[in-house]
Amino acid sequence: MFKFVILIVAAVGIVPTHCFYHVPLYKMYKTPRDVVDLQRELKSYKDSLKMFTLLKKSGREVLRNSFNTQYYGNITLGTPAQEFSVIFDTGSSNLWVPSVACRNTACSKHHTYDRRQSSTYEADGRPLNLVYGTGAIVGVLSSDVLKIGELEVKDQIFGEALRVSDNPFAAAKPDGILGLAFPSISKDDVTPPFQNLMNQGLLEKPEFSFYLNRNPDEEVGGEIIFGGVDKERFHEDTLNTVPLSSTSYWQFQMDGVSTSADEGRSWCENGCPGIADTGTSFIVGPTEDIDEIFETVGAEVYEGIGFVSCDDLKQLPTITFHINGVAYNIDGEDYTIKVTQGGQTACVVGFTTLPKAPQPFWILGDVFLGKVYTVFNVEDKTVGFASLT
Repeated sequence: MFKFVILIVAAVGIVPTHCFYHVPLYKMYKTPRDVVDLQRELKSYKDSLKMFTLLKKSGREVLRNSFNTQYYGNITLGTPAQEFSVIFDTGSSNLWVPSVACRNTACSKHHTYDRRQSSTYEADGRPLNLVYGTGAIVGVLSSDVLKIGELEVKDQIFGEALRVSDNPFAAAKPDGILGLAFPSISKDDVTPPFQNLMNQGLLEKPEFSFYLNRNPDEEVGGEIIFGGVDKERFHEDTLNTVPLSSTSYWQFQMDGVSTSADEGRSWCENGCPGIADTGTSFIVGPTEDIDEIFETVGAEVYEGIGFVSCDDLKQLPTITFHINGVAYNIDGEDYTIKVTQGGQTACVVGFTTLPKAPQPFWILGDVFLGKVYTVFNVEDKTVGFASLT
């Protein structure tokens, strides 16, 4: 929804197991990113969130920009297959890729869909307009065969983007977005890909799960499983199934956030909304709370990014997220991200601020999700967190 080590899913690497499918993830960046690149993406992301909250207050339909993610996967559309890299995004519900008819700079830097080359293309014709926090796309809805590895969805309606704003899409690594949120936020009432996987009987269970490996030294970066879970990845007795408070995004109620440092400072007191978001790298929270967290961990803040010494990560205080009666501890080595600055390695605190909103909420991105195994159950309307093995 609202990601910085980048992954790609190998379209040929899907493995069926008992009617569910492992999709391996691989890292794109195997070395720390340049801090200037991170600052640019973070600014765009925060501008996006600001516009998102403003437009939501006005009642306008709007999506926040997902292109600051670091997790990508490969899909194909059409017959013969045309390959695209997309964000598997739990914060949006539509699938779209650039069209070959698009002449913008952003489209020229990405793979484009050519309906003329597909024997299974069918026209839909409805216009598609998606407004993001920073940028927008204008296009048309079309229908074709969608493949995620060996999973083949027939008659998937998706967006062909005919005009794509250069900011932020020209600099984005992926070609498009595959949304994994609920149909209630799908533009033009298009059935999202996961719902079509279920409707066409391709999955045994109405759920998908994520394992995200944030270790930059390991080649395999994690996996998505469609239709089930990988029980070898987590301790079953720790699975904490949390009911959703909203069936648009994967939103639930958090009990609070705390640390044992500074005499037990706490945030999100009396509870607050949280969103599990595979489309975000950082943990995002209200400005006042994040500023206090920066102070608690001793970060030096520059242009909204908190820096700490890479030599002292083990001495950083633990930040604890309390969800459905369970405490999830995020240590300093977990919530910091290594970047390069002037040829030197620096460590960034994986928290960032949320623009002022009518109801403050938190977005739990990869910094949090990399510590747990996450199960998204569409039918039960729950999200589950479990300790990794």
